[in-house]
Amino acid sequence: MAGKHLLIDASSCDCEKLADFDAVYEFLLSSPKLVGLLPLGLPDVVKATDKGADGLTGVQKLTTSHLTIHTWASGPRTGFVHMDCFSCEDFDESKLVAVFRAVFSPKISNIRIVPRI
Repeated sequence: MAGKHLLIDASSCDCEKLADFDAVYEFLLSSPKLVGLLPLGLPDVVKATDKGADGLTGVQKLTTSHLTIHTWASGPRTGFVHMDCFSCEDFDESKLVAVFRAVFSPKISNIRIVPRI
């Protein structure tokens, strides 16, 4: 295996956290180190507005790939968040899922791990 790709689609999350720039930034900044990955620079988080929906989009580059997050704090997809982490090196995906759940409090989540070859 040449790496793995963790994908999380979650809903009914804490909308205050989904709109909180600092919470999303801190998640991207601290999570990689907690699961054995090395950040490459600082996270980039921007407010995203599209068709009446507001949220945040963030990217943390890693020495082995990336961690991204897209949140919807208002609009038709209120309470949704999508996160993905790809690395060509192994990482503790269960710990990353636990941190994600602790920060964003999803009531529903679909978690997939895709092996990369």
